[in-house]
Amino acid sequence: AGIKEALEKDNFVLAPFLDVERFSQRGWQVLFLGFGVIIGGFFLLEYFIPVSTLVAWIAIFISAFVMVYLGAGTQGMFLEKLIAFAAAIIFPSYAVISQLSRLRYDERSEIFSSILIFFKIIVTTIFGIILLTGLSANTYFLIGKESFAGIKFALIIPIFIVLAYFLFEKNGRFDLSSFKEKLSGLLEISLPLKSIIIGFFGLGVVFLLIARSDNFSIPVPQFEKHMRTLLENIFMARPRTKEFLIGYPALLLGIFLYVKNERKFWPYIIAVGTIGPISLFNTFCHFHSPLYISILRSFNGLILGLIIGFLIIKLYERYFSKR
Repeated sequence: AGIKEALEKDNFVLAPFLDVERFSQRGWQVLFLGFGVIIGGFFLLEYFIPVSTLVAWIAIFISAFVMVYLGAGTQGMFLEKLIAFAAAIIFPSYAVISQLSRLRYDERSEIFSSILIFFKIIVTTIFGIILLTGLSANTYFLIGKESFAGIKFALIIPIFIVLAYFLFEKNGRFDLSSFKEKLSGLLEISLPLKSIIIGFFGLGVVFLLIARSDNFSIPVPQFEKHMRTLLENIFMARPRTKEFLIGYPALLLGIFLYVKNERKFWPYIIAVGTIGPISLFNTFCHFHSPLYISILRSFNGLILGLIIGFLIIKLYERYFSKR
């Protein structure tokens, strides 16, 4: 009774539930979207392990049979969830790696080149979002009966993929021999206390990112609630905090350092910057949210993140850049 009274006081109208006619993609449409994600996966894999054309075609044919076997549009939406989860890992990772491993830039303007590469990463991520939007075009997803599966893993895995690639990258490709050599001698490495402390701090940040992904594992501090309310009042659709305060500024700074060839801590900065495209993709994983709200929210985060990133670059140039 109390809930009913409060809802009516806020101008909600209570009425009997009206069942809606279910709409969903056809099976061949889900397969088509799945092929898009699989091909994106091969693009990403190519940076780690060379794949011949024959092997790629065989894998595509096998994946077609697997998708047909799993079924499209079945109760529980298992296939759609699986493809969406794969897209959430593949496209943010591929966006960052593809645009920074074979870099081309205008030497006359480091800032302009950095912003251009930044937008190329965003556009590449959007290709995955388009596939995701197609996969979520289903009544069960839109009313919240079914939801995106594996969101916490999708937030973290691309960060480690990008970090691993750029730690062992050589001539635009993952150096597998160097990776094996360092992995085999891993137990014999003696680490200074500073590295151990930094490592624990990094793990703490990862834990915080996972725990805060649902706003319930760790409660939102009061000051952040006020900040969120303020941002919502200003922008209508509040940009995501980890996007404009962490992800995008770190991504822009990481690109700028790469262009300037100042790469001492660069792989770690660009790994943190991967939070930007991850969060952008994740915004559209909230299938129950109206699409235009997700677009507006992403646009607001992009603009704020660019402004903050630009200011950080200016501070870096003034106080830390090599002279």
